[in-house]
Amino acid sequence: MTAVRFVSHPSLRDMVGLTLEQTFLSLGAQAVHGFGWGVVIYGLLGRVPADVWVPPALIGIAFGSGLVALLFVWWTYGRNPEALVESVTADGSGLLIEAPQSRVRHAWGGFREARETSDVFVLRTPAGMSQVLGKRGITEDRLEAFRAVLRAAGLLRDGTTPARGIAGFLGGAVIAIVMPVAIGVAGIR
Repeated sequence: MTAVRFVSHPSLRDMVGLTLEQTFLSLGAQAVHGFGWGVVIYGLLGRVPADVWVPPALIGIAFGSGLVALLFVWWTYGRNPEALVESVTADGSGLLIEAPQSRVRHAWGGFREARETSDVFVLRTPAGMSQVLGKRGITEDRLEAFRAVLRAAGLLRDGTTPARGIAGFLGGAVIAIVMPVAIGVAGIR
């Protein structure tokens, strides 16, 4: 298999878009988000004083909407955009990533899956960390060659559906609404 070489240079906008997409598809993040909105609904319908329900609602919404994660994206990449530039070589044995201060070789077996968005490739590891490779400025023939390498390694997956995020949001909202009622019925103070 012929090696595919390109320079990955995702922009801050690409990283923000990826962060928001992953947040909205995340079961856990959307459960926190739904919990925040459930607290809002319970607080308004239950005529609970705002000082009781507004703080947990804002925390749930800030974390679940991705706003808190965006601060970390800005802190990591917005202040240091050159950290995103990497030379990539992909072949049948794995991925070689060369950055200004590092050179790392990854075997394909070190990745769990690869997904493609409109702007980036995301290669996930079993530990949950991801390698993000930008598509900006890469010719379509090189992108197709890279997709072929990922397919040959058995990693490239179709896009994810929002079902997990929706289930998390609804579950979090139901917990926020039902929990105070259950506590009241149980007589716990």
